[in-house]
Amino acid sequence: MIICLCLLFAGRASAQWVVSDPGNLAQGIINASKNIIHTSKTATNMVSNFQETVKIYQQGKKYYDALKSVNNLVKDARKVQQTILMVAFHTANIVKGKCNDR
Repeated sequence: MIICLCLLFAGRASAQWVVSDPGNLAQGIINASKNIIHTSKTATNMVSNFQETVKIYQQGKKYYDALKSVNNLVKDARKVQQTILMVAFHTANIVKGKCNDR
């Protein structure tokens, strides 16, 4: 009840005027513009760094593929060597067998 009486006699509420500071508004716009420029430079640097990373990756992949080719070539050469040694061994045994038969 006391609250209702206080509200009745409290008086009228009125809105305040909006205070605008053109200098502060202009400074805010300038700061926002500077932030946008800085962000765009950062994004440009990031793209440039990513492109460099892609180049390094492609170069590394090229070297890896070349090394893998050499490794496969060495494996194939070892197989050929083993085959030649096996043929030589069997040929020697055959020749010895024929020489012993005479």
